[in-house]
Amino acid sequence: MPHVILGTEGEEEFSRAILNDEMELNVEKSKGKLVKIARKMTSDYPEVGGIVLECTNMPPYAAAIQREIGLRIFDI
Repeated sequence: MPHVILGTEGEEEFSRAILNDEMELNVEKSKGKLVKIARKMTSDYPEVGGIVLECTNMPPYAAAIQREIGLRIFDI
């Protein structure tokens, strides 16, 4: 079964805050960016049947992503 991998590189808020170990993060902006990535993934690869969030900082966004794309979201 093929896999599609997309990262958050280039998405300023989430990556900046997490990778730089920042103390503050704009949650709404981060949510919007992660939803945008999920939409891109399902648009570019319609065969995707679910998404795995591999970063332990992403589960708070799972419900928003699932609402937007209608697929199951898994996380660690």
